[in-house]
Amino acid sequence: MFDTFARVSHRFGQIRVPDEHLPGEWVSPYRLLFGAAYSIGAAERSLASRTGEATEVPVDLSSSLNGAIQDEGRTIAWLHFWRASYMLTNAIYRVAAAAEKICYLADPGLRGDRRRLWDAAVSATSALSEKLPKVYDLLGKMPRGRPARAAYLRAQRETFPGPMTVALPLVCAFIQTDIDKHVAYRPLKELLFDGTLAAGAFLEACDLWDAAIDAERGTR
Repeated sequence: MFDTFARVSHRFGQIRVPDEHLPGEWVSPYRLLFGAAYSIGAAERSLASRTGEATEVPVDLSSSLNGAIQDEGRTIAWLHFWRASYMLTNAIYRVAAAAEKICYLADPGLRGDRRRLWDAAVSATSALSEKLPKVYDLLGKMPRGRPARAAYLRAQRETFPGPMTVALPLVCAFIQTDIDKHVAYRPLKELLFDGTLAAGAFLEACDLWDAAIDAERGTR
């Protein structure tokens, strides 16, 4: 169903690796990107042999937890889709967290305040964008205001899979983790959307990471 992990894995193998000349806090975004890539691969593997619509997840899961851990999808029909959904949600959150930390490393004065981060990201003349122009390139079209951001992501989800792409995937990853909180369980269209979003956002976050590393090394 997915064929994105090969591109994700290849791109991760190319990104800059934090070295001893960088402060230890630079390791965190790098590890978040690794975790996101792993989650995308795990989701793809979970769905590799599955076709058709996702099996209904039961409403009452109280007796399913131990069996799900022991079964690993051998007899529980819905577990493959549940695992894929979990992994893709995990990947999207990790990509957004990595990108956010990269922005805070570039401009520590924004740390912990997403509202100020959005304001800085959509301005080409902010201190953040001037130090790291890639932020404006990737996040500069972030819709203003929470209702507008939520509406943008919903529109992306509703038109998919027409174009088979997600426009502004890193923007969408931030919106999904900050406002929409959507978790895809079924049908497969939802999982395909989240897979496309996760992979696209990951690739953009890698570009942001490389630009941030280069900018930081250029100041030392």
